[in-house]
Amino acid sequence: SFWKIAFCKLHMEEPEGITRLALYFAWTTIVSVISYHGFEVFFLRLKSIRQKPAPAPLPAETEPSLT
Repeated sequence: SFWKIAFCKLHMEEPEGITRLALYFAWTTIVSVISYHGFEVFFLRLKSIRQKPAPAPLPAETEPSLT
């Protein structure tokens, strides 16, 4: 209910265009942050999945080069 009162106050005090622009900017910022964070988490998870099988063949590759 507090947000409804705050929104009504903003809507009455400021012109409709400014409020709409502010809400649009806030919404796009929130969405972009969430989507970027989600993409980052997904990318890191994909990277970790790719790296997990890698340590097994790695010693076999480094051993012949040392000898």
